[in-house]
Amino acid sequence: MVGILPLLTLPVVVLLLALWMPRWAFMCAMAFAIDAGCKWLT
Repeated sequence: MVGILPLLTLPVVVLLLALWMPRWAFMCAMAFAIDAGCKWLT
């Protein structure tokens, strides 16, 4: 269960910060969050 935690929390954190980001920064941050979560899982 601990292994899946970053995959679930990183995109949620990015979504919470989305209001203070430009759209391009949000897209880059979301891509990084998903990629980092998947790499952590494997």
